Amino acid sequence: MKRFAARILIFTLTAFVLLAAHFPVAAKAPLLSDGAGLLDGEEREALDGLLTQIQSTYRCDLAVVTVESLEGRDAREAAISHYEEGGYAEDGALFLLSISDREWYFLTTGVAKEVFPESILDRLEEELTPLLAEGRYYEAFRALAQDFALELEDFQGEKPDPEYGEGENLPEKTPTRSSGGGFPFGTILFSLLGGGVLAGITVWGLLNGRKTVKPSREANRYVRPGSFQMTANRDIFLYRTVSRREKPQNHNSSSSGRSGGSHGTHVSTGSRSSGGHSYGGRGGRF
Repeated sequence: MKRFAARILIFTLTAFVLLAAHFPVAAKAPLLSDGAGLLDGEEREALDGLLTQIQSTYRCDLAVVTVESLEGRDAREAAISHYEEGGYAEDGALFLLSISDREWYFLTTGVAKEVFPESILDRLEEELTPLLAEGRYYEAFRALAQDFALELEDFQGEKPDPEYGEGENLPEKTPTRSSGGGFPFGTILFSLLGGGVLAGITVWGLLNGRKTVKPSREANRYVRPGSFQMTANRDIFLYRTVSRREKPQNHNSSSSGRSGGSHGTHVSTGSRSSGGHSYGGRGGRF
């Protein structure tokens, strides 16, 4: 009975782990954060939908963040802070724009870092800088999102949709990750309830198979009356314990007078953050 219950418990835990791996948790922060207010309501809705579709289709985050000022921080470090504090995926990118500093930075990590080598970053900079300088922020962000998706498709060996190449919708694919309203809460709830029922059955089986015995402070109930009589008692010395400690010695007088020191070696691990991510990217002014 116990072996059967243990197998059910292992099966339940395994199913839950596989389910959690199949439905990753959505990013904590939104993919679009227009803190500088550069976009109107219609533009924000359209761009957010485009970023969400990229996330769902390619399992790779692309976040766009605008701020009023960097507040004296380095643009790259600020972008890294936004990415890690936002809880975005291990594969993704973030475009940070500071309107008062007239500075931007495109941060990449994971697969996105491989997708955007220096040659493509050069082309991206040439494409975005004029749009940003003219104040055409929505066009710049949309162009970035379209280039991001096309480069991911080319990297994955897929053929781009001709309509998408003209700036229309992204190619239709079965979503593998979603955020917002598309998250499968019903499936998760059903799975949790099912796991709870199976776990309950397991616990019930384990408890039902036990023979509970109440504790007793005395052993009288295990002794037959009149079968045990004590006629004598005495103390017998069985063993002794001896503890020895070495007496400390003074070695100062025997010192040779030579002193030595240890040499430390500082090893640089490259461009990594405190979170362990390796980042690439490109920044500039407009």
